[in-house]
Amino acid sequence: GRGVTAILAALVLAACSTDKLTQVETPDQITPEQANSPTGAAALRAAALGNFSNWFAGDNAGNGIGLNIATGLLTDEMLSARGGTEHMDSRAVNEAVFPASSVWGLFGQANTQIIRALTAVTQYAPDSPTKVTQIAELYMLQGFTYILAGEAYCNGVPVNVTADDANPATVIVTNDQLFDMAIANFDTALTKAAATDTKIINAALVGKARALVDKNQYSDAAGL
Repeated sequence: GRGVTAILAALVLAACSTDKLTQVETPDQITPEQANSPTGAAALRAAALGNFSNWFAGDNAGNGIGLNIATGLLTDEMLSARGGTEHMDSRAVNEAVFPASSVWGLFGQANTQIIRALTAVTQYAPDSPTKVTQIAELYMLQGFTYILAGEAYCNGVPVNVTADDANPATVIVTNDQLFDMAIANFDTALTKAAATDTKIINAALVGKARALVDKNQYSDAAGL
């Protein structure tokens, strides 16, 4: 009767740990603790390299057009038979429509992911020549991220300056400020790189010279 039902209900409640009712097991999700590790740092670095590649060149599946294709369409260096790109080809750019919208999103991803990767590799990767090379490479790529944005966009570009997702911070910068930010990153890459990191060193020197040319400092660029 009711007494038996009450007893059974009491036994069920007693056997159930109420503090675990709202706990959910998510073995397929990466926790902050797992990300804050050498493995997590390696994953963030790999993501940063991929995001930079997408920002500059687009992806290999055709879902995103990178900066080089978008600017090529805008300046008649390239032609496209793909529907929806006519506004770029006719210089009536709608920034909210593909591919203009794609490129802007890729810039933000590349910029932010490189900051995250630099923070993680610096803090969690084991000390080694590989770590030195990876840090120098990321600074070099961030330099190119800023220089390309400065060349492609008008003044007033919002740029993320922190890897803290809980407290994001964005600054609005001019093209000249973007070139200065690029030069600072190239200088850091040159300082961090080992003598054997010749590809990174050469890339940073080319990038710095390009930024100086963008600032009309031709003699300084020629002296590198």
